[in-house]
Amino acid sequence: MHRLEQEFQDQVEFVRLDIDDDSTFDLRQEYELFRRTSYHLIDGDGNIVERWIGPLDQATVSAEL
Repeated sequence: MHRLEQEFQDQVEFVRLDIDDDSTFDLRQEYELFRRTSYHLIDGDGNIVERWIGPLDQATVSAEL
């Protein structure tokens, strides 16, 4: 993800939600993030565009962005 953040830093906001941090619970519930390796692409209106679970390769995400 760090490479993607560098590549798209002016276009995309990357947010990490720590599953062990209780302060992220409400947002994790809202977007149904229950696993440690869950990734969601969310548009500017808060709609989920794509979901990935498990290991993720840069090319897959880059193509979506």
